[in-house]
Amino acid sequence: MTQLSSAAQAQEEARKQAEAEHSERAAAEARVRVAEAKVARIAATGAAVPAEDAKALSDARLALAEIDARLAPPPAPSVVPEAKPPLEATSAPAVETKPAPEVPSPAPAVESLQAQAPASVQPAAVEPAPAPVPASAPVEPAPQAAPEQQVAAAPEPAKAEAAPVAATAEASAAPPVVAKPVEELAEPKAPEHHPALSASERREAAKREAAEAKLAAKREAAEKRKAEIEAKLAAKREAAEKRRAELEARRTAKAAVAAQKPLEVRELGFRQLPSASRVFVRLSDAPRFQIVEAGEKLIRVELPNTRVVRHNDNRFLDTSFFPGAVAMVTPRRQGSATILEIALKEKVAYQQKVEGDTLAIDFEQPSAKPAAP
Repeated sequence: MTQLSSAAQAQEEARKQAEAEHSERAAAEARVRVAEAKVARIAATGAAVPAEDAKALSDARLALAEIDARLAPPPAPSVVPEAKPPLEATSAPAVETKPAPEVPSPAPAVESLQAQAPASVQPAAVEPAPAPVPASAPVEPAPQAAPEQQVAAAPEPAKAEAAPVAATAEASAAPPVVAKPVEELAEPKAPEHHPALSASERREAAKREAAEAKLAAKREAAEKRKAEIEAKLAAKREAAEKRRAELEARRTAKAAVAAQKPLEVRELGFRQLPSASRVFVRLSDAPRFQIVEAGEKLIRVELPNTRVVRHNDNRFLDTSFFPGAVAMVTPRRQGSATILEIALKEKVAYQQKVEGDTLAIDFEQPSAKPAAP
């Protein structure tokens, strides 16, 4: 019972291994077909096949070839039973012609093999020799012979059928004898060749291929949209840069023209405010000026690249009768610049302001002097 269970377990493991190998080969073949379809689709578009796709197809074909080489049936070994010389007739004792119950039973190893072997392989029953023996000869039980001797004592057809069994028993005589099924003693059969792919596997492979093609189309469309968006953004950036460069060039040209063209001094005046004395000058554009303290009571305002339009603006302004700190404002020409010299009654703080095209300088009121006694 233990031997049969072990054999059945070995057959089940062999069946499972064959199924696993078949599934592995089917998966490898499906991978090869998918890779070939992908490469063919890329080649149909006229584009170059990427290196990674070509490498994937080569690896899939190599893996399938390795699996086929592993599953190829081994060459069937030719079993030639070893010829044994026939035993001499004198080596076996004489047996009485009458049926005797003392016929020796087969050895344990041969008995187990005979129990498992089919009827076509089992040796024939050992019958007593027909030769008569003298009545005076005592009837003695035949001694137990080795398995080879028992097979040799059988009839010729039985010996021919039992020769492989005896050879197997002789080969396994050294270690403990373990009975094996006759199917395992026979020549190994070539593994059954299953169909490459079943209908369901072909459908699954087609579904996978269609899904991969759909994903590739989606990926290509997404990349195309991304490229279009990037091209639009690049065009917008380029247009913005171009407009910015044009504005900068226009501004630079305008500044250059303005720098070359002198500004006009359109008005020069003085105004007494409640808390300050203001000297102001209005030009034709935003004023460019420089204020320098030429002395303790003298402030000089330089207006570069300017010219006085009205002749009256070239006259000095006497403001000494005003209660403020300004005594006199004198304009004069110096090269291409107009200089305003502001004389003070006393040194006071001042503050400059630019409002559009007008420059104003506010001088604080002088400190009150104590009255004379």
